[in-house]
Amino acid sequence: MVADQSEQLASEIEKQNAELAHFFAGCTDADLRRPCADPSGATVAAVLGHLSEGYDLVLGWLARTTGSQVAVPAGGEADDLHAYAERLAAGGRAWATLTSGLDDAQLGTVPPATPDITDGTKPLGSIISHMIEHQSIHLNYVKDAVTGVTGASGRTA
Repeated sequence: MVADQSEQLASEIEKQNAELAHFFAGCTDADLRRPCADPSGATVAAVLGHLSEGYDLVLGWLARTTGSQVAVPAGGEADDLHAYAERLAAGGRAWATLTSGLDDAQLGTVPPATPDITDGTKPLGSIISHMIEHQSIHLNYVKDAVTGVTGASGRTA
């Protein structure tokens, strides 16, 4: 039986993916070169590349941890905004699909420590929730860079 928590987490991922798609619709390739205050990259393109690579890492780890099968989209930096949008949308869809299929037992397990993902002390559901929040912080830095708003202080990606 699939857990309500997994559906809630998948819904948050899908919502974040939809917000990202809406945001990309208003951007141009020139926006990729904008400077960005995110500690993970000096430009919007560098941060989007980090997010794209993050899907590779997270989806591969989550599939191994849960014994699931998932097609991991290609990550890394891209040549244009359309390529980033496609990569991040595919990653978000795969992440939401994989998460929605998890049950209470899986979400309650404490996976072993894995560099850049978990210290081995938190249940899987909490790790996924933290990953959603982590991605949201990166996206806010990107939005700030493109819109010229400087609300990034206090964020820790």
